[in-house]
This record gives sequence, structure tokens and C-alpha cells, in this order.
Amino acid sequence: MYQSTDYDYLLTSKKQLTAFNFFWIGFVIYTLVFTLFATSFTTNFKYVQVGQGFGAFILVLAAAFLIHLKIENLYLKIVSTLYLIWLIGVVARGFHLNYQYLNNVLFDDYNGIFPYFTPLLLLFPQKITLYKRLFQVIVVLAVFSCLLDVVNFRALLSHDISNAANRSVVEDLSRHLALPSAFILLTYSYQTNRIKYLAFLVVILNIAFAIIRARRGMLFSFVAPLALASIIYFLESKKKIGIFFVVLFSMIIVTIYGMQFFSESTFFSSFRSRVGEDTRSGVEECFYNDMKRTDWIIGKGINGSYYCPNVDPNAKTNYRPIIETDYLNVILKGGIISISLLLLIAIPAAIKGMFYSNNNFGKAAGCWVFVWVLNLYPTTVVAFNMNFLLFWIAIAICYNKKIRQIPEEVLKTYFLKLAIVANNPTKY
Repeated sequence: MYQSTDYDYLLTSKKQLTAFNFFWIGFVIYTLVFTLFATSFTTNFKYVQVGQGFGAFILVLAAAFLIHLKIENLYLKIVSTLYLIWLIGVVARGFHLNYQYLNNVLFDDYNGIFPYFTPLLLLFPQKITLYKRLFQVIVVLAVFSCLLDVVNFRALLSHDISNAANRSVVEDLSRHLALPSAFILLTYSYQTNRIKYLAFLVVILNIAFAIIRARRGMLFSFVAPLALASIIYFLESKKKIGIFFVVLFSMIIVTIYGMQFFSESTFFSSFRSRVGEDTRSGVEECFYNDMKRTDWIIGKGINGSYYCPNVDPNAKTNYRPIIETDYLNVILKGGIISISLLLLIAIPAAIKGMFYSNNNFGKAAGCWVFVWVLNLYPTTVVAFNMNFLLFWIAIAICYNKKIRQIPEEVLKTYFLKLAIVANNPTKY
């Protein structure tokens, strides 16, 4: 029988609470400054550096306090240790001590150094505080997403898909601020109605922006977790038959009238023009031609690039440091060894979370890992943003058998209760 002290290990001390708060504050500052700069809210790079540097300084100090060298799952301990060691080697290869290079690795969330240290989240204590603050940070990002949508509404609603600046706006806003809202929908049973409505609004808006701007990878990134959240809701619902017939009727209506609307409406005009368009073969062919056998195995290091002329008109050189097919980007930097170790961690986590959890929290974590892995093909997901942090936090949840075994009603109580600081917390 459940005792009130059974899951007290999930509670935290006041020092841990403070560290968690500072970690998320630093991350929000870093993310918002980068997003404001990426969407051309400010063009003064010095201010951006100061802002991101301040945020990075806070979160690194907090992370240093929170990290503890303890992973209970033996398999995860072995594979994650190998992966972290390998990532250190990837960072070491090509690392330079010059001003311009340090600027790039510190302030670029895609090609910088922070994505390589994000797996250290596996070493954070698994506390309710971390997850409650996680939800709150996602809500903050969602609010800023809505505000910046208003500021950039012309770029977001433009059907000119050839405009690179407008494309960058919609992609940066979605990846850095909006996409985490899908996790709120996956964990709907722990959220208030107000938060669920906000998350649903953000997800639906970005699905619309993805259609208008013809961003197929972005569309999949939002639709996939929304579909999985619907499945979780259906499986947990006590009115399965009613929901089934409502969904079936809705699908029939959408099929009959939706296809006609899709083929005739100007809303889908840009998306229709790109449905069958192949935008990857050219750069992928360049990638395959440039990669040698050793490059395939161990990668080219953090500074790795490949020869691909006549693709980026504003590029300073014909060498590209990134490829949009993200599993190839992982191989570019760390080789097949890197992608293999990553999948050896992620795939078992997704299975444990989705199929071996007694609560929706574990299932949601498994679904997030699963969708993230699928997104390695159509879009860029290895970046220092909330989507990537969520991926590693979700992996830690999936491998934590104690969390996966907590009854759903008990976990709801823990998330909704006000007191999250234990009087005598267990040391971690």
C-alpha cells in the first residue's frame, strides 16, 4: 500500500531548489537572447554576447552544483559514460583558442559547444522540482512565443517561401520557444486548464505557420507529439467508445471536405508547391562525396564541415558546417560511433517509457524521445534549446524505474502539491 514517504526521494532541499531555479533562469536568458537576435529583434551582437554569456554563466554554475556522478541503471551508466567520453573527444578535435572560434562555440546553439554537454543532464538529481520548474519554463517560452508571433506576424504569414530571412524567423521561433509546448500536451494530466489551452494554442499556431511557410519538417515536429498526446488521452479515457466514434466521424468529414479545401485554398498554396520537392539530395550528395571512410567512422570533430558549393549564396566559403538532415550532421561531427551510441541510449529509453510506465509522465517522456529520434531525419534537433534538454531529461525519466512505477494519481498529487521542499531530504 502506498505510504506518503515512499517517494520522498523526489523532493528536494532548499539548496537544490535554489540551484534548479538558477539553472532554469540562466537557460531562459540564454534562449531568449539568442531567439531575439535570430529573429532580428536586435542586430547589436555585443549585447547578444553579454546576454547569452550572462545566462550561460548562471546555468553552468548551477549545473556544476547539481551534477552528481550517480546513475542507477547499469546499462545507461555504461553507454552514457562511453558516449560522454566520445563527445569530449569530438569537442577536442578541432578546438581552437582564438577569439572568433570561442565566440562561435559559446554563442551558437547549433554549432556551439553546449549541445555536447547537454547529456550531463542525465547526472542531475531526479526531483519533482526539476520537472515542476521545467513545466513553468515551457510556459514562459510559450508566452514569449506568442508575443514574438505578433511582432513577426508578417514574416510568419508570408507565402514567399524563397525568403531566407522569413524562413529563419519561423524556424527559430518554433524550435526555441514553441515546440516544447507539445510536451505540455503530452503531460496534460498534470497541467491546469489554462496552461493546456495556452500550449494547444501555441501548437496549433505553429502547425498553421508550418503549412503557410511550407516547412515540412517543422510540421511533422508538431503533429507527431500532438497525435501521440491524443493516443495517450484516448487510452486513459473512460469514454473510449464515444471518443472513437467522434474521431471516426471527424476523419470522414476531414477526408471528404479537407482534400477539396487543400487543393483549392490559398492557405495551402505554398505547401502544395513543396509537397514533392526534393531539397536534400543536392547537399546530401555533396556530403557523401566529401566524406572519407575515416570521417564516416569517427567524424570530423566539432569544427567539421563538407565541401558543397553553390548552395548558400551568402556563405563566405564553399564548406558547410551543418547539414539539415540531422543524423548526417551527427555523423559529420562524431561519426557513426556517435550516432550509434546516441541511439543505443535513446531507443531503449523510448521503449521503457512508452510501454513500461504506470503513469502518463513516463509515457510522455518515452513519446518525446521517440519523436525526437524520428526528427533526426527531417529537421535539426541537436541544438542547445529546450527541445534537446527535454530529450535528455526524458531519457533520465525513462531509465528511472522508480519514477515509471509511481501510480498516476500519486504523481498528480506530487505535481499539484505546493510543498516541494522536503524537511529532511535524502542526500543524492
